[in-house]
Amino acid sequence: MMGIKFIDELNGIRALSIGLVILSHWFGFLTFGINTGDAGVTIFFVLSGFLITRILLNEKKKINLGLVTTKSYFKNFYARRFLRIFPIYYLLLFTLLIFDRISIAGSFPWHFTYLSNFYFAFVLNGWQTKLAHLWSLSVEEQFYIFWPLLIFFIPNKNIKVVILVAILTGILFRCATASYSEMYKYLPFGCLDGLGTGALLAYYENRVTSTQVKKLNLYLNLLICFSIVLVLLISLISNQVIKDIIERINFTLLASLLIIKISKTNSWLNKILKLRFILFIGTISYGLYLYHMFIPFYVIDKIPFMFNYLLRFTLLLGVATVSYYLIEKPFLNWKSKFR
Repeated sequence: MMGIKFIDELNGIRALSIGLVILSHWFGFLTFGINTGDAGVTIFFVLSGFLITRILLNEKKKINLGLVTTKSYFKNFYARRFLRIFPIYYLLLFTLLIFDRISIAGSFPWHFTYLSNFYFAFVLNGWQTKLAHLWSLSVEEQFYIFWPLLIFFIPNKNIKVVILVAILTGILFRCATASYSEMYKYLPFGCLDGLGTGALLAYYENRVTSTQVKKLNLYLNLLICFSIVLVLLISLISNQVIKDIIERINFTLLASLLIIKISKTNSWLNKILKLRFILFIGTISYGLYLYHMFIPFYVIDKIPFMFNYLLRFTLLLGVATVSYYLIEKPFLNWKSKFR
């Protein structure tokens, strides 16, 4: 695609994201008050906002140059999202409906229509054990529905303002609803700051050069260190409402700083994120995320601790790898037809 540079290290960011989520869900007792699950998902939201917006801005530029049509803008985007997300998502839902009906029967319509987060917020006002993680996929899908429309119809000179409004809306929505229910922060409006921050990075990607960023590399490193220290300090806050609000903002800041660093510099962090195993984890991260909540339910608890978790990881890696090569990749190969 014209004007878009593929950044290998972003797969490493995906690996970091899924690692933090699994740490929260499988080893919550080791997180010491840090919501690593929220950190992982927030990092993914920022990354998603960045990747999706840079694609949309690039496609809009091609429309202005007469290289693609308006129809192609929407058709290509939604077709590519369909091929990436839907196959194993719906395979999972229908597998549960057939073999584990009790866990999904009453909520199936909500998950089928990507309204899991609304179901958890307004029907349960809590989590549905095996399916709790589907909330973030719902937010993503809801974002995919309206964001291409906004980018397309908003004049280029106003896009930055719209992005800034989205960021502010996410923060203010969480502040306004925090005292009512913590579940409201999982609605799309409560996640707009992460997605919007990623979009802002995409907006400035070609407006800020690598040379400019490298000149500020020391300050960038200091900000990353400061944000990591903040993660530790925020974990000590006793007021859960205040903690949740500040924590999400800081996770968003940290994610954006990491994306800036790896996309505009070539440091030791780039080398780590490009290690073959980390890139592989990033490649199969969607399957890892989708399946990881189910593995613990099918591993016998009586197995000694170390062997239990070793078996969990082996099963999860195996299932996600098979899923990627046998199901996801054949569909992903079709994405080249929608450029």
